[in-house]
Amino acid sequence: MLGLVMKWIGEGRLETKAARTFDYTKRFWGHDLSFTPIDGGMKLRANGWGPSPAGGDDLKREWMEPGDFLILAHPGGQETARYRIDKIEYSFNPRDQWFAELSFAPRPKERSE
Repeated sequence: MLGLVMKWIGEGRLETKAARTFDYTKRFWGHDLSFTPIDGGMKLRANGWGPSPAGGDDLKREWMEPGDFLILAHPGGQETARYRIDKIEYSFNPRDQWFAELSFAPRPKERSE
């Protein structure tokens, strides 16, 4: 019974919390990633660092969570793509290193009026 309640609370939190977007198009020390495409790039297995903590304080760190989005640059080009975080795990040391599973999530088309 407790497992069902915990699962329901977790799913409810993800559904009610607004997704955030993290820009990884500009890579720098402490804010970088590498990835392996899966299924023709529709999914990615990624590992990276950041987002960097605000002032080095873990309480102010913007921790990425499932449901959030990453904007990635295409290698050698000016175009970008958006991926949704399906699963993310943070490393113990260094604390800002993470391992994630991502799914391609195209941005909604803008309406022309």
